[in-house]
Amino acid sequence: IECGRIINGNNGNLKAMVRSLVEKYPVDLFITPNDDLLFTNILDESKSSFEEDMRSFGYGIRNGKEQSTLRKHGGACVGLYTCKVAYTESEQYEPLLFDQLDRRGYGSLKASVRISACERQCSRPGTADIGLIGTGRNRYMFKLMGSLDGRHQGYPVVDSNRTIFLRTVKG
Repeated sequence: IECGRIINGNNGNLKAMVRSLVEKYPVDLFITPNDDLLFTNILDESKSSFEEDMRSFGYGIRNGKEQSTLRKHGGACVGLYTCKVAYTESEQYEPLLFDQLDRRGYGSLKASVRISACERQCSRPGTADIGLIGTGRNRYMFKLMGSLDGRHQGYPVVDSNRTIFLRTVKG
């Protein structure tokens, strides 16, 4: 689920989809720490019709194409207008960033990109391959080389004097 929120928009009619699937199929729902919504205990004989029903709501499609691998592993916090401590519009910025990366041919990368609107890092950008952390009005600091399993936190790019590069990149 793009940005971890079940909303209607460029990712299909998710609210109606979830409601319809839960009413039609005897499934259990789980939300993961990576903001994924899991439908579990789907009967084997119902799986193909379940997937067809998901597609009928536009799930997994962005700009008329299948969602890219890079987008599927991305995430962002809700950002401005929803969170009082946010500096940036991370939720609105993330789909646009992925659209640009997809157009430039990076969509097939098996990397995670996470964006947080402030230093509290609610979307856990430190555990992503590439993490963007809001540092000011639509400005981000980059952290690199985290791991989604949480074993490794990403690091800011620094030189031998511990000067941080990519500290305030305009988003």
